[in-house]
Amino acid sequence: IKHPEFDYFMEEHLLFEALIESYIPLLATVEELEGEGVDFKFTVSLTPPLCEMLSDHTLRSKFRKFLYRTLELAEKEVKRTENDTAFHPIARFYLRRLEGLIAYYTDNLREDILARYRELQERGRVEIVTSACTHGLLPALQAVPEAVRTQLKVAVKNYRKHFHTSPKGIWLPECGYYPEVEEELRRLGIEYFFL
Repeated sequence: IKHPEFDYFMEEHLLFEALIESYIPLLATVEELEGEGVDFKFTVSLTPPLCEMLSDHTLRSKFRKFLYRTLELAEKEVKRTENDTAFHPIARFYLRRLEGLIAYYTDNLREDILARYRELQERGRVEIVTSACTHGLLPALQAVPEAVRTQLKVAVKNYRKHFHTSPKGIWLPECGYYPEVEEELRRLGIEYFFL
């Protein structure tokens, strides 16, 4: 989805929304739980395309710009709704939320989301599972076993690149399963899968 030739590209925008609505708030919640001494563990799927996007310097730079443009918009919305008793509290809420996310992203995460997920996995708090390298629907590819093998081999290689270990689990794209896929997973050392 990377398009350095454009200041704004819809697919990049969708990634950035997912970061501020899901991936960063999840990490902030984890930090709160740790601060409260809550014992927890969870599993998250970080797919090869997502890992590549999160580690890409161009996208990270564009995300930073997106955050500050969104902050500017939120500040304008607070000003615009100043005399609106119904919407002004909501606008203030989202402005404070965004300010907190930006502070957390820059100060705590140092603008590196994958590093925090990797650290949580190393500490045994999270187990990160992978997926097929391009989210290829494996049952649709089974007629060409090498295509399935490649989807899985590249996924494992990408996982090792980002998390410095091999994946134990995998989310089968679109929950697509066929019996022979289990042997392919076994060959790669994948112990379990979600479908």
